[in-house]
Amino acid sequence: MVGIGQCTLGERATVGHRIIEARNANRFFNLMHIVARQGMEVGLESLRIRSNGAPRKYESLPSKWVLLSRNGDRIAKLAQALPQAYEDMGLKAARMAVIHSKREALMHIRLWTDNFSNLLSQLKPL
Repeated sequence: MVGIGQCTLGERATVGHRIIEARNANRFFNLMHIVARQGMEVGLESLRIRSNGAPRKYESLPSKWVLLSRNGDRIAKLAQALPQAYEDMGLKAARMAVIHSKREALMHIRLWTDNFSNLLSQLKPL
């Protein structure tokens, strides 16, 4: 459903440059804003990315990602750089959306805990 991995940017990355990547690979649930909200609760900045797929030669399907980091400047730089990186790969930047999640926009999302979660509320319309 949501795969989470951690990567560092560059061989000499410090702890402040680490990024957590979460990919929503489920056709029926959209949990990206939930992941962003959970990250905000522990002091992480988030960037949501939606790709509408690539040309057939790349065999790419639409995907959704959220990137989380304590380094807000790094998240802001990624938000600026991603459209050009997409174009550099021969893809159309217009086919992707990069959303820098604002604290105010995430505050209305109820925090999921051991005592609360509502998976059915995240079901995508068919």
